[in-house]
Amino acid sequence: MGSPKKQRALRFDQRRVEDLQNIQYQVINYWQQKEKLPDNLQILSNPLTGYSLPVDPEFEKGKKYEYAIKDDKLLKFELCADFSLPM
Repeated sequence: MGSPKKQRALRFDQRRVEDLQNIQYQVINYWQQKEKLPDNLQILSNPLTGYSLPVDPEFEKGKKYEYAIKDDKLLKFELCADFSLPM
């Protein structure tokens, strides 16, 4: 099982994976509705649907999720996070 510190790091990393999957779903949903990729992640927040952008569990340490469009025409984008433990 490991130390409490390692267990906390594992939980945070699992949450990061889930958050990135959720953000990916929202980016794809945005594309399906607007036929373009969002310019940034903040555009995905929507008070009407109740969706708010997830934040990294260690945001107070300056960690955040990154998003970059690699090729708008080919619908390529990149989501990144800093994980605590090696995969």
